[in-house]
Amino acid sequence: MASLGETFYAYGVFRTRFYDDYLTAAAAGCSHGAAARCSRATVPADLRGDWTTGLTEAGFDRTSPAAWLAEGVLVYLSAAEAGQLLTSITTLSAPGSQLSLEHSPAATATLTGQASQMPAMRQYARLWKGGLGDDAPRWLDSHGWQPKLHDLTAIRISP
Repeated sequence: MASLGETFYAYGVFRTRFYDDYLTAAAAGCSHGAAARCSRATVPADLRGDWTTGLTEAGFDRTSPAAWLAEGVLVYLSAAEAGQLLTSITTLSAPGSQLSLEHSPAATATLTGQASQMPAMRQYARLWKGGLGDDAPRWLDSHGWQPKLHDLTAIRISP
């Protein structure tokens, strides 16, 4: 259990650093130096249903590039649900938009297998449905995205 916990912890640290860097770079590429002049709007949504209506009604601008982050989401969805979510994101995305998500089917399968054998982790492992699995890069490419794969172990974390 300790080694699995350490693996999840280390993965979380590297993943967080990667996504922090992604969002920082994406904001520079999407906001064109704009300063925020609005308030934050929380839009409750079930990502397996129609969440785009609430987002657009809350003021989402479909004509401006957006930075999407699907961190830790797709593994909880079936392939069909993940495809539906990403299709909605694609539909809302103006040219220049970016999308970042996790894709590590081998690591996910290994961790799921280990976690499902541990009584303390079974309740969580049962929630994992696998998302698009190995098909994610092909799916993204066929829907107009230009996938780039990054190895999280190559991320350098400085003190």
